[in-house]
Amino acid sequence: MGWGGYSYLSASSRAADRVDMSAAEIFKSRSMNQKMDIRDKIRECCDSEEHPNTLPIIIALDVTGSMGRIPENLIKGGFAEIMNSIYEAGVVDPQVCFLGIGDPIYDDAPLQVAQFETSDQTLDEWLESMWIEGGGGGNNFEGYILSWYFAARHTNCDAITKRGQKGILITIGDEKVTPKLTKSQIRDIFGDTVQDDISCEDLFAEVSENWNTYHISMAYRKDDSFLQSWNFLGDNHVIIDRKPENAIDAIVNIVKNHSNSDSVTPTVVSESSEIL
Repeated sequence: MGWGGYSYLSASSRAADRVDMSAAEIFKSRSMNQKMDIRDKIRECCDSEEHPNTLPIIIALDVTGSMGRIPENLIKGGFAEIMNSIYEAGVVDPQVCFLGIGDPIYDDAPLQVAQFETSDQTLDEWLESMWIEGGGGGNNFEGYILSWYFAARHTNCDAITKRGQKGILITIGDEKVTPKLTKSQIRDIFGDTVQDDISCEDLFAEVSENWNTYHISMAYRKDDSFLQSWNFLGDNHVIIDRKPENAIDAIVNIVKNHSNSDSVTPTVVSESSEIL
C-alpha cells in the first residue's frame, strides 16, 4: 500500500465539509469493517520508486465510550494538521496506519487496523471506515497493548528490515494499559498460537526493538494507580489535557523527534501470515 501523494489542501477541504456533520454521519460503520480485521494478516510499509524512503507511523486511537467526541474532533481536521506538520518537519515519505483500539475483554472489535497509506483521500477513507464502538468495560483498562503486538508481529516494513530505521508507534487514550494479553485473546484477534500469556512490560520491550513506542494519555484523572500503570514507559508516556489540539501537538512533536533517529538491526518477518 502507500501509493499516491498527500495534499493538505484536499485533506483540509474534506475536513471542513465534515465540521457540521455528526459523528454518526462521519463514522457510518455499525460493526467492524472486515478490511480492518487483522486476523491472519500482515500490513506492509514498502519502499517504491514514488516513495523510496518510507517511514512507518502507526497512530492508534482509543474508540471506547470514555473518549467521547475526541475521535470525531480529530477527523474533523486534526489528522490533516498532523500530516501537514509531519511533512513540514522534513519527513519525506511518511506512511501512516490508523488503528482503532477497544477493550480486549468486553468489546466486539478490540482492534481495527487500516493499511499503511500516504494518499490523503485513502487515509480519510480508512478513518471513516472505523467503527466507533463506544464500548469498554468497568475494568479501567483498554487494549493499547494490542497495537504493540500488531506492530511487533504483524507488520513488514522496509524502513526496519532493509534500512535499520525504527518506525513510530503512538497510542492515544485515557485509561490504564491492559496488564497482559492472554493466549486466547492473541488467538482470537490475531490468529496466532502462543505458548503463554504476554505481559505488557514484555511486549513493550519487544515492540521497542523496532519501534519508537509512545502513549499519549488524554487523562481525566491522574491518580497514583493510573500513573503507576504506565511507569514502565518512562518518558514515553505523555500526559496532556483532553483537547484534540493538544493531541495533535504531541503527535507531531514525537514524529519530529524520531523521524531520523534510532536505527535497528534488520530483522526477518515471519511469512506465516497473509499479506492483505
